[in-house]
Amino acid sequence: MQQYTDCTGDTEFYENCAAEVLIETGRFWLSKCVPDGEQLSIPDAGGPDEFHVVCNNSAYVNNLARHNLLLADRAVRHLQQHAPARLAEIKRRTGVTDDELRSFPAYAARIRTMERPGGLLEQCDGFFSLRDEIVHNAWVSDPFNTQTVKQADVLMLLYLLPDQWPAQAVRANWDYYEPRTVHQSSLSHAAHGIIAAELGLLDKAEHYIRQSLGMDLYDEMGNAAHGAHMAAHGMNWSAIIRGYGGARPHGDRFIVQPRLPTTWTRLAFTLKWRGADFIVDIAPGKVTVRNSAASTAPLSLRLCGRDCTLDPGASIDASM
Repeated sequence: MQQYTDCTGDTEFYENCAAEVLIETGRFWLSKCVPDGEQLSIPDAGGPDEFHVVCNNSAYVNNLARHNLLLADRAVRHLQQHAPARLAEIKRRTGVTDDELRSFPAYAARIRTMERPGGLLEQCDGFFSLRDEIVHNAWVSDPFNTQTVKQADVLMLLYLLPDQWPAQAVRANWDYYEPRTVHQSSLSHAAHGIIAAELGLLDKAEHYIRQSLGMDLYDEMGNAAHGAHMAAHGMNWSAIIRGYGGARPHGDRFIVQPRLPTTWTRLAFTLKWRGADFIVDIAPGKVTVRNSAASTAPLSLRLCGRDCTLDPGASIDASM
């Protein structure tokens, strides 16, 4: 809901729908946090890795809970300034108290992030103390007491919150978790491919994205007969647009930083963002972005590291 609002500028939806959801889900995380010295822990909330679902302080869960609480605080402050009557209605109907509303940023600041020096995230409490062994067949050997990761977990978190950690921290987590992940989930390969592309590891990116694209095309997991992997196909779109196209929102600007595979001759796609309908056209060594003449707003763009604004009908080229 926050991403939709940020990408569309739909403040009516934000004030009448999304803000209440963010506040209510923020309240849920207030109820889940327990004191842990000066910090807060979240017990019994496993992340994506199905080999370690029963755990405390999942890095994935804790950091997304923290993110949710900050978005809830942002919603409260927006309503206080722009729609106080709507905030009063939410308080009356849900029973949320002023103390709860004030608690959102304080709780977010105290939640354990599981981050070690250098930016490495421990997947959950005690994960680094488990046997450092990779189990490829869970039916033959027990993976649950090892550091075998069934699917993208910490790396899925880095995919979802791409601006929260610097590149060196992302690389530290990639170096640790990529060799320990056995990808027994259809969502795992694309997440790895996107992170690899953003790190400039193009051979790895091509390997993982090809695996993800082949999930149903080539029956990579041997279960396509049971139905298409629809969520994986959503990740496939993201792998091409964000991974190879390098296209995603970033604050008040839209980033385009392409990483075209050496065997590809062209990648072109159309996106909508804040009233701008724009086309990204990528060829070896060159990228062109054109804001459609039918757009209702200019496009604030960061193209290959350079900030610019494209009025409707304007275009710009850049070297890759």
